[in-house]
Amino acid sequence: MNNKHSTFYADEFKPITFCGKNIGFIFKGSRYVKPIDVKPLKIWKHNLDTCNSCKSNYEQVIKEKTTQLIEFPFCCEYHNKLIKEKWL
Repeated sequence: MNNKHSTFYADEFKPITFCGKNIGFIFKGSRYVKPIDVKPLKIWKHNLDTCNSCKSNYEQVIKEKTTQLIEFPFCCEYHNKLIKEKWL
């Protein structure tokens, strides 16, 4: 069994009213799910070793993300604030 963990970050709460009474809330925000290991099926023959298109796409994504992470957290105003955070 996978031990999945997710966190919801609420940006906005709006009450739902019906006949003059609050009956709930609408939440707007985003969710973060902690990554888990995925074990590939041994019977699946399609993978990075056998598919040149997948290998090319994989290499392109790794190149793009590596370039982005070199600048992180100094890539933008919002991420720059992360270095001032006190982490647990």
